[in-house]
Amino acid sequence: MNRLGVLAAICAWNMAIPALAAEPAAGFTKSEVARVDRLLRLVQKRLELAPANAATKWKTMSRIEDSVSEQAVISAVRTRSAQLGLDAELAARFAQAQIEAAKIIQAARHREWAADAGAAPARDARADIFHASTPEPEVEPAMLRALRDVSIVLRRRGGRAVLDARAADLIHVGGADLLAGQAALKPLYDIAK
Repeated sequence: MNRLGVLAAICAWNMAIPALAAEPAAGFTKSEVARVDRLLRLVQKRLELAPANAATKWKTMSRIEDSVSEQAVISAVRTRSAQLGLDAELAARFAQAQIEAAKIIQAARHREWAADAGAAPARDARADIFHASTPEPEVEPAMLRALRDVSIVLRRRGGRAVLDARAADLIHVGGADLLAGQAALKPLYDIAK
């Protein structure tokens, strides 16, 4: 599903009656829906951390793009996924999506702060602007375990409906950050049936 499709799905469920979104989809147990919820809560937590990472990078004048750190994260995810019995390619795509989502939020904050210096965090005068680096946060093993557990659920017929319903309840992004939410969820929509 493309970004506009994810946006449409999220918006449609956000406008739906909340009680409908809280009910598990036909054919899915509460335990299976709880698996989806667990992963989505971890995605939401990571989205919530992105503004603080943006502030750190702004203060230290670090770049948002750091392909070396990103590749280290992806490499670690591939290694961990094998240990967890998780498809390494799915895990890598998911991890890359979380990184992209964070960069979308960070870039949005940096644009806001560049346009309104009064709203920007104070620069850290002690930071070495030539060597300052804020490594990409790792994709935690808990998130990879949750991905493994939810991938079985999403690949079943009706998995997309469960994802739509639960994302509407648990992923809270808006404005420029909406694209970040879409990016973070894309690998899940790619496997959902």
